Amino acid sequence: MERREKNFCWQDAPFLRCLLPMLAGSFTEYFFPFSERFAGVLFLSFTATVLVYGIFFLKSAAGSFPVYGLMIQLAFFFLGKTIQFQHRDVQAETTNPDFVWMARLTREPVKRPKTWKAEVEIGWMWNQKNLIREKEKISIYFKIPDSILLHQGDLILFRGNLLPVENPGGDKGFDYKRYCRLKHIYRQVFLRSEKFRLINSPRDKSIADLLEKERSRMLRIIESHIPDRQEKGLLEALLAGFTGDLDNQLLKDYADAGVVHIIAISGLHLALICQILLGLLRFMGKRETMQWAKLILVIAGIWAYSVLSGSSPSVVRSALMFTFAMVARNLFREPSLYNILAGSAFFLICFDPGWIRDTGFQLSYSAVLGLRLFTAQVRDLAGFKNKILKGIWEAMAVSFSAQLLTTPLSLYYFHRFPNYFLAANLIAVPLSSLVLVSGLLLWTFSAIGPLADGLGWFLAAQIRLLNHFVSWVAGLPGSVTDGIFLSAMQVSFIYITGFGFYRLLILEKKDGIWTGLAGLLVLAILRFNPG
Repeated sequence: MERREKNFCWQDAPFLRCLLPMLAGSFTEYFFPFSERFAGVLFLSFTATVLVYGIFFLKSAAGSFPVYGLMIQLAFFFLGKTIQFQHRDVQAETTNPDFVWMARLTREPVKRPKTWKAEVEIGWMWNQKNLIREKEKISIYFKIPDSILLHQGDLILFRGNLLPVENPGGDKGFDYKRYCRLKHIYRQVFLRSEKFRLINSPRDKSIADLLEKERSRMLRIIESHIPDRQEKGLLEALLAGFTGDLDNQLLKDYADAGVVHIIAISGLHLALICQILLGLLRFMGKRETMQWAKLILVIAGIWAYSVLSGSSPSVVRSALMFTFAMVARNLFREPSLYNILAGSAFFLICFDPGWIRDTGFQLSYSAVLGLRLFTAQVRDLAGFKNKILKGIWEAMAVSFSAQLLTTPLSLYYFHRFPNYFLAANLIAVPLSSLVLVSGLLLWTFSAIGPLADGLGWFLAAQIRLLNHFVSWVAGLPGSVTDGIFLSAMQVSFIYITGFGFYRLLILEKKDGIWTGLAGLLVLAILRFNPG
């Protein structure tokens, strides 16, 4: 390992140096808010000072770099506070059921057993006297006949009592209220058909609208060729990001087997899409101009598929990571992964600082960082000469490395650990990749009837095999260890302990032993005195 690689590449990750103070400012504003104008003025003041000082005085002022660096850090700190304030959740002051609300559906409605669920953004409220501008996201549960069709972008007028979102009484393992808060949803309303009116507003024929129509066509293709509900629900989630038809028992089996990550469209799926696009564009050659043209086409394809698959937070995060990685590789050839992760996180948090508290956000970045830090070391533990054994071991090393940093977070949020995740991922990940490729082929050749029928039959057989395998693993004795409860403090010191021993064993820094032992001591104290 090169000396430069052994040192944590602080100098190679400028985005990390920007991200940390911005996160500090965001968290400070979230827990200890103060005047928006004050934070904004300080941000502009420090930014202007940094620019003026850097242009006119920095080169001539010896020894001023620490002060200049501090000013930059303070500028990003107050940027974080300002962004957090701008994204604060503001609820309407009244919930009077006689008032009229106008809202727009922000996503396609999802069919429930007895209702349709939609996420909407309230734009206006009529209080019988004045029209008041509002901006609040809520969930609406529609109880309507099948003849009424609702779509993303539709405007509705409704009357109803906005009720606070609460956790369902029967589900103690999933904090639904927290899940909604992370999506900026605090209230919900239940509507029958006579309580609202659909407004047929003209729609702009944007690229996003065309992709949404294509997504609807994709779902119709799946429904026509994959009749079984379990198989159809899984393919809709894998291919189009639509989870409304997922079977609850099947979803539990995937979680118990430790392969639930393959259902949500994320980096695993976009990596496959990226490889397919690069393969299709291989004819463009290796000239520099062609490399940039290929880069633009691949990035456009990744983002088009991201929108096509529903633009979920997981797929947006992955698309941004891929964009950063590919641009950096074209520019620098050997980009720093730490800088790519920090850069993508920086822009995502600028877009919505609430994502830093999202479970999926934390797990995604932990998994990628774990792959970077541990895969090579775990892979080198065994020196198999046989190509088959070597391939199996490398696949297991990847799964194990990703799990190393995600396990503490998973235990904190879900209180359970899938014991057979290594074996399950070894089979489920390649099978799910084959299902995704076959699904894309079905979508591409759906107009050719006999070919589409054959692909549909072959695809259904693949999904059936995948589902049976996952259900078999989930049903094995001891497949899940339940009842593991960790506090946020314990999770923090688990990572501190791991960081210390990583410095000692991998980076060969002797000071890591003190960090690791101190972390272990605190963990022991917290174990016997959790309060």
